[in-house]
Amino acid sequence: MSLVPRTLGSSRVAGVKFVPFAGAPVAAPALLVWNPALQNPALASFLQSAAKTARRKGAGARR
Repeated sequence: MSLVPRTLGSSRVAGVKFVPFAGAPVAAPALLVWNPALQNPALASFLQSAAKTARRKGAGARR
């Protein structure tokens, strides 16, 4: 048994049944990890957007 995001329920995984969880919503932390040796032009923009979203949601981003 595992708690997964609701969006995963629409995936087709053989032998797996997704059952909606009744009750209070469950919050889970999101972690972002990247290899600093591999620079991607979109990385800075993505990190800025992720930090902004985290601040809006009260999560507080760290770098």
